[in-house]
Amino acid sequence: MAIVTLTRRSQSRGRTKLRAYTRRGVRRAGASSLDYILILGVILPMVAAIIGYGRQAIRVTYEMVCALVSWPFM
Repeated sequence: MAIVTLTRRSQSRGRTKLRAYTRRGVRRAGASSLDYILILGVILPMVAAIIGYGRQAIRVTYEMVCALVSWPFM
């Protein structure tokens, strides 16, 4: 794992630009692409499964409440 350090590259008009470089001097340009693949490949299917199970949980809860309310009248 490379160590990231911040270096000052230039000072223009009183502002200092900081850029992230690794120990080898290579920028991490592809990090956002990995985040995008993580969202599409892992989190999106998890959300789809949770929505499906959520509907089932709401239906079962509704049936339980109906049974508890109607139980004294049986």
